[in-house]
Amino acid sequence: MVVDVRIHEAKTNKLSLGQRAVIEVEGIPDTQFGGEVTKIAVIADTQNRWLNPDLKEYETEITLDPTDIPLKPGATAHVEILVERAENVLSIPIQSIYSKGGRKYVFRDAGQGAKYQEVQIGTASTEWVEVVSGLAENDRILMAFSDENTREIPDFELVAIPGKPGGSPNGLRKMSTKRRSGAGRGGRHRRP
Repeated sequence: MVVDVRIHEAKTNKLSLGQRAVIEVEGIPDTQFGGEVTKIAVIADTQNRWLNPDLKEYETEITLDPTDIPLKPGATAHVEILVERAENVLSIPIQSIYSKGGRKYVFRDAGQGAKYQEVQIGTASTEWVEVVSGLAENDRILMAFSDENTREIPDFELVAIPGKPGGSPNGLRKMSTKRRSGAGRGGRHRRP
């Protein structure tokens, strides 16, 4: 038996022939089947292009391992393709990551409120993300955070400095702008 799935173009670089997959079939509860990626289309499938002209998906075939359980053609299946395995790494739920200006942050429980902490991330799945640096094993982080928390993170913008290249092309360098919180302080101040 073969399972046909469509993989979005942003994820095809993680696919290769021979990767293992875990398949769950509708109507067969509490049973997982093993399989292997046996075909990856070279050209994007245009079957549903009229719904979204910008959508590019590649048809991929997963061949199921032999099984004694009777399977019916045309059944709906949920497929997870194992693209990478990370063991003995620090990982956190992906929803606890906040992105701003190309950087990744978490909010640590500092005892008297949350403090933002920049982190470097590694391998990610749909549920978990590896933290390469910025956190320690017993740090407590927030799973959900407020707008007030996110306003504490500095903004970074490119500012032209006439006659001073600042070590970067086009005479641009990064400057931080931070919103101040507090009564009567609605403006921003700039630090080079």
